[in-house]
Amino acid sequence: MDIAERIESLRQTDLFNAFSDQELQLFAAAVTEISIAPGEVLFREGEPGQEMFVLVAGALRICKDKRIITMLRPGDYVGEMAILEAKPRSATVEAAAPSRLLKITSDQFRQYLANQPRSLVSMMTTLSRRVRHDTETIAADFEKANILIHDMKNALAVFLYLDLLKKKYPDGETAAFITHMQEARTNLLTMMDEALAGAKNHLCRIDTANAPSSMAALLDDIVGTECTLHPDLRDKKITMTGSGEKTPFAFDRLEMRRALTNLLINAGQASKPGDPIAISFTQDRQYAEVAIVDQGPGIPAELREHIFTPRFTTKATGNGLGLASCKQIIETHHHGSLQMEDNPRGGTIFRLRLPIAGTRSTI
Repeated sequence: MDIAERIESLRQTDLFNAFSDQELQLFAAAVTEISIAPGEVLFREGEPGQEMFVLVAGALRICKDKRIITMLRPGDYVGEMAILEAKPRSATVEAAAPSRLLKITSDQFRQYLANQPRSLVSMMTTLSRRVRHDTETIAADFEKANILIHDMKNALAVFLYLDLLKKKYPDGETAAFITHMQEARTNLLTMMDEALAGAKNHLCRIDTANAPSSMAALLDDIVGTECTLHPDLRDKKITMTGSGEKTPFAFDRLEMRRALTNLLINAGQASKPGDPIAISFTQDRQYAEVAIVDQGPGIPAELREHIFTPRFTTKATGNGLGLASCKQIIETHHHGSLQMEDNPRGGTIFRLRLPIAGTRSTI
C-alpha cells in the first residue's frame, strides 16, 4: 500500500477527521503496515500493549475469556486502551479474514493524536459504544442464565419421588443412598434460590446468618458421599487426618461444601486411578485449615498465575469455573485464603484457611 492509499484509508476513520492534509501525509508515512492471516492473533488478553491498530482491510474478532465480544470492520481501530491507560490488553484480537492494518506506536500516538481534541473525542465515543455493547451482551446473558436456572428448578420437582422411595426403603444401604440424593436436591434448590434472589435484588448485602457448623464433620460427610460416588474420586485412595479443636464455628456450610468438593474433584482429575489424595484438617482458636494433597503431574510454572482466573482451563471439556468459584467462596465470602503449593512428593497442595470469627459478604 502506497502513501496515497494509506491516506485514503485513514480518511475513512473518525480519528483523523481533524487532521490537515499535511498532518495526514506525515502520519501516513510514519506508521507501519502489517498483514495477518485468518486465525492469527494480533495480541492476547493480559499482554503488555505499546501499539494500537487501524484496520484497513479484512475483519477482526475481539474475544474475552475465549468468547467473541464483537467484530471489527475496515475503518475501526483497536488497542487504544493499552496506550491510554498503560495497562495490559483487556481482550484478545485475532483475524477473522485476511487483514491489513496500520500499526501506531505509543510514541506516534503521543506525537500525532494526543494533541488532537477531536480525535480524542472520537476515541472516547468508540470506547463508550464498546462498553455499552459489552454491557448489553452481559445483561442478555445474565437474563438467559436466570431463565435457565428457573426452568432447572422446575425440573427438579421429579426428585420429590425420593421422599416416596424413602418411605418404601426406610433402612439399610438403599436408604442411605436416598438420603444423599435428598440432600443434594435440597442443596441444588438452595443454590438456585440464592441465584434467583441475587438476580432480583442486584444488591450487595452482608449476610451474618452463617450457622455454627463443624468443619471436621463436613469433611467426614464429603468423604462418605462425594468421594465415594463422584466418578473422578471413587477410584482414588482418599484419606483424612485431623488435629486440634473440632468445635463448630460460623461459616456457610453449603458454600464450603461446594468449594471443598471442587478442590477434591480437581485433585481427582489430576490423579490416576488408585492414586492417593490426602485431606488434612487442623483448627485452633483463630483459624481452621484444610489441605488437599494430590500426587498428580502438578501445575506448570507458567500457568500458576492463571489457575484462579475465571474460564481459564487446560482441559478440553473444562469451563474454568471450579477454582475461580473456590477462590470467591473462601476469600470473598469468608475472608479466608486459598493457596496453591507444590507437593514435595510430586503433585499439588491446595491449602485453605478460614478465620474462626467474621461475617460473610454475599454478592
